[in-house]
Amino acid sequence: NRHLLRGDDQYSVKLHIQKIQTSLGTDFDAAMNLSRLDGRSVSIEEMRTAVSTLPFFGSSRLVIIEHPLGKGEKSRQEPFTAMLNSVPPSTHLVLVVEDHQKWRRDQGGWTQVWETLSDTHWLVKWFNTNPQAEILDAGLPDARHMPAWITTEAKRLGGKFEPAAASELSEHTGNDTSIASQEIAKLLMY
Repeated sequence: NRHLLRGDDQYSVKLHIQKIQTSLGTDFDAAMNLSRLDGRSVSIEEMRTAVSTLPFFGSSRLVIIEHPLGKGEKSRQEPFTAMLNSVPPSTHLVLVVEDHQKWRRDQGGWTQVWETLSDTHWLVKWFNTNPQAEILDAGLPDARHMPAWITTEAKRLGGKFEPAAASELSEHTGNDTSIASQEIAKLLMY
């Protein structure tokens, strides 16, 4: 019930959050049980309060914290980890961290790594060692992967794209997934 969303693809982040919200079932009432916080302007105590509040007239709460690391990340590490450990089963916590991938040379080649939330980051280590936690990557696709992304998105929206059409559309949208999805929807409607 703890989710770490890292990446720079805001469209994918939104889809992941919708999927998590849908998984909470029909008795989930967003008006009563959804809290959105900005980690840059709230204290750890305010986060802890939002996370530990029991659901109103339902079985679950959804707490979304954007920019959870905020300023002074090192001093927040211990209380933040304590908060993560104390999330009640009725609360689904989503941490949204904007992060970018970069290329790094390693043994015999190049691999993509996250700039902030790399495998050695304390938050990633915590998520990797807790069975009730998952990391969801939402990085913008490379331009060369956009035709495949367009084909997959068209299928998700109930349509189909020929490879040449997907390639042509990617030439116009670049790797802006939000714009590409809007264009796919328009074309499928047409």
